[in-house]
Amino acid sequence: MSVKTECKVRDLMHTEVITIEASASLDEVVRVFEENRITGAPVVEAGGELVGVLSLRDIASSEHVSEGRLDEERREYYLANPIGEELEEASVDDEEFFAKEDYSPELLGQETARDWMSRDILSVKPGASLREACEIMAAESVHRLVVVESGKVRGIVTSMDVVRFVAREL
Repeated sequence: MSVKTECKVRDLMHTEVITIEASASLDEVVRVFEENRITGAPVVEAGGELVGVLSLRDIASSEHVSEGRLDEERREYYLANPIGEELEEASVDDEEFFAKEDYSPELLGQETARDWMSRDILSVKPGASLREACEIMAAESVHRLVVVESGKVRGIVTSMDVVRFVAREL
């Protein structure tokens, strides 16, 4: 048994990517995550240039608890559950997962995606091999890679995309 070695990221990636504007308030971000049943997204400037990635893990950092922005219990819940895959593929109760009352209302309305995003962007080009994408995901312990070309988001590939591909090929 062998999986096709010539498979490229472009063969697996989703091209309809939900992105977050860098200027979006955290209230908007949480709403987008909730409505789309996702736990993270690329952050872009108005012109579409990729500038970061924001996930619930970023929001649940300990710094935000110590500053009174996030409840400790909610932080522990976020960190104990898988981050990176669509909620339907993760084992979380999304009604509890997106409890906006656990966030400071001032925070949600005033701070932006730019304030909380990670600037360490893990990405690949559409022509990258499946092996290269898997090596990055494994080495960095992430479940998704942004597919970037000429500084713009062209797609996203997740660990579940890889698993589905391998399942079809075996």
